[in-house]
This record gives sequence, C-alpha cells and structure tokens, in this order.
Amino acid sequence: MHSLNTGDVLTRVTRYNLMRNGKSLFIDVHELIEGTLIGRFLAVPNLVMILASSEYQGVGDTQDEALEDCLSKIQGLAVEDIFPSQPST
Repeated sequence: MHSLNTGDVLTRVTRYNLMRNGKSLFIDVHELIEGTLIGRFLAVPNLVMILASSEYQGVGDTQDEALEDCLSKIQGLAVEDIFPSQPST
C-alpha cells in the first residue's frame, strides 16, 4: 500500500521519445498500479516537462523506496503546491 490520498491514481510510466520532421515529443505510457483509469494502460503524448523542486523529490536505495519517499512528501498537497510558480509574461 502506498501513501495516497483518497481518489489518487498511481501509475508506472515508461517514456518514449518520438522524433518526427526534426521535432521531438514524448509519449508517456502509464501502467495502472492503484486507483482507476479508463484502461490498464494509457499512452499520453506531451511536449512540456516541468520538474518539482528538490524538496518534493523522493530518494531511496530502490525504486520503491524513492517512490514512497516522494509520495510521503507530497501527500495532502494540491498539484499547484508541488510545482514552482511560472514567471509571468
């Protein structure tokens, strides 16, 4: 069992990089671990990667330890609280 809020969805992500006509995009394939999705696997194309500050990043000697450390740090926080503010233009 992971440190999740009620209604959270946890997935394992495999990332692909598609290069087409000199441009690049990511396709993240999500495998459902806990919660509910529209299918067991979901592939999502995306362009932007915004990283959370180090205070929310998980560390461990194994993948599971790092994931649990991260989940415990962000438990109860809104997504907007996890990511740094974007500069206004």
